[in-house]
Amino acid sequence: MGDQQIIDACTSLTDEQLDSPFQSAIEANISSTLLHLVSAQVNYLRLLTLPLDQRQERINLEFADME
Repeated sequence: MGDQQIIDACTSLTDEQLDSPFQSAIEANISSTLLHLVSAQVNYLRLLTLPLDQRQERINLEFADME
């Protein structure tokens, strides 16, 4: 899976590198962008596979949760 390869590559980065802003259309950093991508995929998976009451529970992911 491509996302896992990106996450694996980023595990060797320091917190400073993960949190430093980069040039893009929006103000973001690597860790927030990865969290956004993975959270979106987790939410789509939950939407497609879980009963309604379980889908409505909010999930808060952190970078360490993605490893």
